[in-house]
Amino acid sequence: MSKQRATEYDVLIVGSGFGGSVTALRLVEKGYKVGILEAGRRFADADFAKTSWDLKKFLWAPALGFFGIQRVHLLRDCLILAGAGVGGGSLNYANTLYKPPASFFQDRQWSHITDWHDELTPYYEQARKMLGVVQNPHMTPADEIIKSVAEDMGVGDTFIQTPVGVFFGEAGKTVPDPYFGGVGPDRTGCIECGECMTGCRHGAKNTLLKNYLGLAEKAGAEIIPMTTVTGLREASDGSWDVFTRRSGPRKNRNRKTYTAANVVLAAGTWGTQHLLFDQKDTGALPKISDRLGVLTRTNSESILGAAKNKVDPALELTKGVAITSSFHPTSDTHVEPVRYGKGSNSMALLQTLLTDGGGRRWMTFLRELTKDPTALKVLTPYKWSERTIIALVMQNLDNSITTYTKKGLFGRRKVTSKQGHGEPNPSWIPAGNEATRRIAEKIDGRAGGTWGDVFNIPLTAHFLGGCTIASEPSKGVIDPYHRVWGYPTLSVVDGSAVSANLGVNPSLTISAQAERAASLWPNKGEEDLRPAQGEGYRRLNPVAPYAQLIARRVREAKVYSEVVPHTATVEEIAAKNPLAVVLSGGPSSVYADGAPQLDPALFDLDVPVFGICYGFQAMAGALGGTVAHTGTREYGRTDLKVQGGLLHDGLPSSQPVWMSHGDAVTEAPEGFEVTATSEGAPVAAFEDRARKLAGVQYHPEVLHSPHGQQVLSRFLHEIAGIPPAWTAANIADALIEQVKEQVGDGKAICGLSGGVDSAVAAALVQRAIGDNLTCVFVDHGLMRAGERAQVEQDFVAATGAKLITVDAADTFIGELAGVSDPETKRKIIGREFIRSFEGAVSDVLGENAAHGDTVEFLVQGTLYPDVVESGGGTGTANIKSHHNVGGLPEDLQFTLVEPLRLLFKDEVRAVGRELGLPEEIVGRQPFPGPGLGIRIIGEVTQERLEILRHADSIAREELTAAGLDGQIWQCPVVLLADVRSVGVQGDGRTYGHPIVLRPVSSEDAMTADWTRLPYDVLERISTRITNEVHDVNRVVLDITSKPPGTIEWE
Repeated sequence: MSKQRATEYDVLIVGSGFGGSVTALRLVEKGYKVGILEAGRRFADADFAKTSWDLKKFLWAPALGFFGIQRVHLLRDCLILAGAGVGGGSLNYANTLYKPPASFFQDRQWSHITDWHDELTPYYEQARKMLGVVQNPHMTPADEIIKSVAEDMGVGDTFIQTPVGVFFGEAGKTVPDPYFGGVGPDRTGCIECGECMTGCRHGAKNTLLKNYLGLAEKAGAEIIPMTTVTGLREASDGSWDVFTRRSGPRKNRNRKTYTAANVVLAAGTWGTQHLLFDQKDTGALPKISDRLGVLTRTNSESILGAAKNKVDPALELTKGVAITSSFHPTSDTHVEPVRYGKGSNSMALLQTLLTDGGGRRWMTFLRELTKDPTALKVLTPYKWSERTIIALVMQNLDNSITTYTKKGLFGRRKVTSKQGHGEPNPSWIPAGNEATRRIAEKIDGRAGGTWGDVFNIPLTAHFLGGCTIASEPSKGVIDPYHRVWGYPTLSVVDGSAVSANLGVNPSLTISAQAERAASLWPNKGEEDLRPAQGEGYRRLNPVAPYAQLIARRVREAKVYSEVVPHTATVEEIAAKNPLAVVLSGGPSSVYADGAPQLDPALFDLDVPVFGICYGFQAMAGALGGTVAHTGTREYGRTDLKVQGGLLHDGLPSSQPVWMSHGDAVTEAPEGFEVTATSEGAPVAAFEDRARKLAGVQYHPEVLHSPHGQQVLSRFLHEIAGIPPAWTAANIADALIEQVKEQVGDGKAICGLSGGVDSAVAAALVQRAIGDNLTCVFVDHGLMRAGERAQVEQDFVAATGAKLITVDAADTFIGELAGVSDPETKRKIIGREFIRSFEGAVSDVLGENAAHGDTVEFLVQGTLYPDVVESGGGTGTANIKSHHNVGGLPEDLQFTLVEPLRLLFKDEVRAVGRELGLPEEIVGRQPFPGPGLGIRIIGEVTQERLEILRHADSIAREELTAAGLDGQIWQCPVVLLADVRSVGVQGDGRTYGHPIVLRPVSSEDAMTADWTRLPYDVLERISTRITNEVHDVNRVVLDITSKPPGTIEWE
């Protein structure tokens, strides 16, 4: 097996709709570094179009410069509506979240694999809670009409008000996050304006940035908008190259390649199918099943409607959320009234007169028009939304189309369609037409369809399938765990994985399938329990994701913690002399064969113990309590009822917590007080304070349990009696002693980058072994003014470290000569850095060898989030490319010294300050590895570097003098070297370069806003640069946020 290469991400997700957002949150919770590539732009609530006529904000047509939320695609057999933007279809969907009927779970495509209804039901409930599903509380005039039609058709008992993902609250009133205990954004009560499908501008719609996606980003996932994925390439170790370009009309601009250990396709059915077809056709992914495109579904759907000739003031057809009710005219047909808000009339351009099927429908249309030429008046866009009830008709019948590719003009293959498996995809639905005509009668209007209907091309907003789940590749594209057959590190988790017609809106099903798929991934670094492809299906319990997060939360309570595997024996635990033990959650039922067992001898150590989730149940069982299958599962947000005890003292008696369990403790062990319950957990918390034992069924470590940190802290400080002593000073002292013990009298080498991690690691090791450490700093000539001196003088002065500086500036600048492409510049800089460091290491080794010494140790700035919790290692390793230095020969062996491997980033900064490192190093603002090389737009030359270095120095001086360093994330200064602007200096005209100031504010660089610097500061910077910097006559300010821009220009 080939060695696993280093990648930028553990998981890259293509698309940010329901499948992608659910997956992002759940995998980042499991410790993975997650990136999300989204073709569309990011929208704040206020950014959405006021009406659908604002095409630049509403319509997705990048060739025209339109980057809105509404996609429209055409196939031979259907016209497709879909979503675009960060949040995918949640931005323009109709909020409607139904669980499908039994026929979906029993479809012959997949029903033989498992009992899908039983397996998916808990995930539907989890998704419902996350998406904030409630039943629409208000009857609108359109609902009264629909209810009347249902009664007239003899199916009045099927009428219901719709389950929707909307915050109703008090109309127009903004309140703190009502869903996630304050972790989510403020929300505003729905004003029932009908604008859900043009983008809710009022903060009421539960779009994905309000729940899954927003929480994922807050937990560390990186969203990269305006990025279209153009291709995939699998490496020999199963990792991936993901090829992208900047979304927009110029398809060859800003190309970039990302790398990831795993890729999840969640680009929507259209996007995922097209990407996979392209990779299969070009031979990039030849093992993709030939079933790609087979069983593509339209939800057996038609979009019809009834419109009046003019607005009736008494009939408020725009009032309500987008869909407010539904009924079933037949057992397999589902009809919903749909609305747009006032002024959103552009979709009227798709509507025409209703025609029944059979024969040439365009002839029927002409006959209808001949009978009454004035009928077309009803179809004019004028106030269309105020006089129209759209009828969305769906069926759960077994029919499909097959998508495939064929050669088009110039030999390029394109996706088209044909009738597929089962009954033909219906071009009209008789029950839907009848219902629509009845609606028209009720409002004294005309029944309508779409122009596509005239040519037997129905319109669907629910394009699904084509990458169906199957037990083997000859029957479908993905396995029951959503992995692409033949490519186990490539998954599909979106609407294309829906394997049968639903007959209802699909968003809840896509979310539930994604919840299940992500729940079966292992935690990062743990064993993957999913069977290998070809081994047959096994039903698995969900894998709880929280061990590393618990360790983090304990640290935040100022108590040191580390994770040990569940296989650690009581003797091994005792050898660590713990002050307390926390038993974390896990993937198993306590009754499952092979489930981790808790040795009761642990409780003989007289050490405080706190159980969480599975650990809580194992603790109860080991001490004589009862754990049982209650038949009630709890996944996601749950209401906890507090009954007393120290853990929850003073906290709300009813509070939201995060649950993930099937079994439950039904009887606490003897001596324990039951302190909380929930609907599915008769014993949700217990305490035996005399023995310093306690536990909770929920997950206190996650943000979705808003009082969880207080509960955890109370156990640590008040029950276990551990003082909050994990401070920077104590950490530094302990780490220095550990390095002394590991290295002894040995010699070590450390590569300094100028960044905080390598600087703090080197400072710790130098304190421990003194001159036996040699630090190497490669000056590539692309640093800012003073940064080499900062390392050579300030760092050395603060630490006393022995430093070797490699002056490779001429080499780097020579290699960059004539190069202006940013990606090529990055590759050259990376390559030359590796070569320079290799040479320096060889010199150090040679010098020591001449004196009979050897260098045994390499110091790395590895942090705790990078550490794979696999139960230990040998301590000696080949240097791999994901370490800080990277690129050294594979046969060069060192023993790694990683003093920071148990620290998080904020702890590293605190330790650095404790060691006396200058704030300029410890609090250093982010600076790109390629340095000024990517802040010169154009070729890098020595002259241009001097210009930029001088301008950058002035900007930094003035910002520091104004006390603004703490208010900005960073302020890149960019030289537009290939641009000349006209200026006037003295009595003559000048042709100088513009300088761009890019001050930005951010918490994590995932998103950023431009910083509003005081005008007087900007004036001073501009005046000084134009007066003091040669060949610059203009300073401009970049006021672009991220997204749509990025922080750096290249």
